[in-house]
Amino acid sequence: MTIIEMPTMQKNVSKQPFVTILDIGTSKITCIIAKIGHSNNWPGMRGARHQIHVLGVGYKRAHGIKAGNIMDIELAEQSIRATVAAAENEANVRVSEVIVNVSGGRARSDIYDIEMQIAAEQVTEMDMHNVVQEGVRQSHQLDRAILHTVPVAFSMDGNRGITDPRGMFGDVLGVDMHVVSADVGPLRNLKLCIEKCHLKIQDFVVSAYASGLSCLVEDEMELGVTCIDMGAGSTSIAVFFEGKFIYTDMIAIGGQNVTIDLARGLNTQIAHAERAKIMHGSAIASAADDSELISIPMLGEEDWEQQDIEKSILTGIIEPRIEEIFEIIRDRLEASGYGDVAGHRVVLTGGASQLTGVREIAARILGRQVRNGKPLRIAGLNSDYSDTSFATATGLLAYAGSRPLAVSIANAEQEQKIAANSGYFSRMGNWLKNNF
Repeated sequence: MTIIEMPTMQKNVSKQPFVTILDIGTSKITCIIAKIGHSNNWPGMRGARHQIHVLGVGYKRAHGIKAGNIMDIELAEQSIRATVAAAENEANVRVSEVIVNVSGGRARSDIYDIEMQIAAEQVTEMDMHNVVQEGVRQSHQLDRAILHTVPVAFSMDGNRGITDPRGMFGDVLGVDMHVVSADVGPLRNLKLCIEKCHLKIQDFVVSAYASGLSCLVEDEMELGVTCIDMGAGSTSIAVFFEGKFIYTDMIAIGGQNVTIDLARGLNTQIAHAERAKIMHGSAIASAADDSELISIPMLGEEDWEQQDIEKSILTGIIEPRIEEIFEIIRDRLEASGYGDVAGHRVVLTGGASQLTGVREIAARILGRQVRNGKPLRIAGLNSDYSDTSFATATGLLAYAGSRPLAVSIANAEQEQKIAANSGYFSRMGNWLKNNF
């Protein structure tokens, strides 16, 4: 598809009786190993087909990673190895393949409007497959790797907004194709790190999309909603409308930028700044801030040599950075053309979203109703992993345990390779049934 070889293994043909996800972030790495079982009804997940039970969890501090990009291959490899080993030891299994999030590489959305003449009078599944594949072909770029392709809506002889055109009469079938891509270089480095750990990548999933699968409810996805995943090194956006993933973007600013702002502004170590942010930080001022004093160790001095500062100084450093994040998001949404369909509701996920006052600032700047996301409750997962900072990890499990709204480009290419196989039309039919 491009100069990076993307994963080609489909989730439903995994050689292992369990699924393993890797949530690789700037500050932490999470690995979860879970057993996937059949279930006719898994409440709370759109299109769910399977039941999930967690077998083991690994959670370690990340090193060598910044804003979702690998900065030091050796350090990143060590962090990934340690995290996977912890999960393997708890689950008492050995992992060979993983589903991995993507939060770097400047993930971007593009829409392609494709039209093709159909072979007969009525639209067949093969016609739908052909027009989708033409969209995939036209979306290829040498410097970009495609992560997801989402057929948003079909058209028939110019009649747009058709959900399922199978069996319809007409001449020209069209599709509006949402394509998510990322820079090739960062993905190659991420792939290299994981392969050095003797692991195969089963699939790549955009972080905000995964967080949305974990924290959004079905009605929100139908009516229009924006999921904002606020990580340590980056903030990513996923917009859902009419049940489909229709737009994504990311900015390389997150909670760690707030920490560094504090370290510089307060003249203290980064570790002390992080502690002050967690213990006393707020993005909005209160009447008592001027009278409340906080002790902060001074940079280069002994820990017992501390400075006392008003809490208002802390807030004064935090607030502008949080405002900047949401101002950029507001501008990106308006420029994308999806400002209206993004709906009147925003759901915040990620560790940085837990800072006091973030929700209020988001509501003020974005002009929307804002709530904090609550990740899926999954059997076997300790309550320690139930807060919103683990939304991407649980969303990756949801992606593995259900038929996702997006279609992996790897799976689309796999379909091309096996098109001559006698089971091709059956597989295509199943794909259509689960997506339309």
